[in-house]
Amino acid sequence: EAWCRVCTSDSVQPGKQQDALISGAAVLVGRYSNGKVWAISAKNSATGTEMYGAKVDEVANTLKDPQWGTQYSLVDGEVVGKWCPSPPIIGGLIG
Repeated sequence: EAWCRVCTSDSVQPGKQQDALISGAAVLVGRYSNGKVWAISAKNSATGTEMYGAKVDEVANTLKDPQWGTQYSLVDGEVVGKWCPSPPIIGGLIG
């Protein structure tokens, strides 16, 4: 296990996101409204599309992919709920 600096702590305000390329991996970081930090892959694991702008559900600790609607846990990165739930027909084909 190792820690890697993604950005300075004051560059991401509560409720905001920032992405960075760290050792070849795209990383998305953000802050909850209470100031705590979260980080996850900046690429959707299903399609490789950008996760920047994804909606954070602070109660469920999830990040919702802006294109396909898949929700990822901000605790362990696992999929929460349906895989690629939208659009209804195409999402099912991709997932």
